[in-house]
Amino acid sequence: MRVPVFFFARQRNPITLEDKEVIFHSRYGAIELKTKFTLKDMVYQGKLEL
Repeated sequence: MRVPVFFFARQRNPITLEDKEVIFHSRYGAIELKTKFTLKDMVYQGKLEL
């Protein structure tokens, strides 16, 4: 079984809590994945955790 793994560069355009919302969009052949994340829901112990 193959499991996709996605990596995000932290140095270029870092995601901050002030962004409020992020949209993840990926396409692999005919398969398209698009979902929206609210960053305030991703805070753990006062820190944004991605």
